[in-house]
Amino acid sequence: MVFDRDPDERKVWWALMAARPAEEPLWTALSTVLSAFAEQHGSLMPLQRRLKADSPTLAQSTRDLGEQFLEDLRDWVLTREGDEVSAALQLNMALAANRTAYQFWGPDEPYERYLQLLAECLHRAGAGFTTKAAHGIR
Repeated sequence: MVFDRDPDERKVWWALMAARPAEEPLWTALSTVLSAFAEQHGSLMPLQRRLKADSPTLAQSTRDLGEQFLEDLRDWVLTREGDEVSAALQLNMALAANRTAYQFWGPDEPYERYLQLLAECLHRAGAGFTTKAAHGIR
């Protein structure tokens, strides 16, 4: 039950994606959506993290829970960025930042620590995307 998805959760992330202005750079929009989505899971994610840390089998069995979110996120990213390579790179970097934050968030640390790590990882990973205009990169 701790790992069951809320039936309305998909509507939540669709709303987060739809709320981003069309002219907003993809990296900024993507970082905002991932951060806002993470902020909404503060009540369950710490417990899930501790349970997964105690049971590698449980951790393995729950990996596919976010597949629908990732599929929707991929589709959304492609609608915002005309360059498929750039879209895929930014999505993969954002997901890597998310995984890195989760990896370094200890099971006994407060959820706020995960949110701080996520913000830091997204900032570091996105540095090249947010300054690309200054370098004349399309």
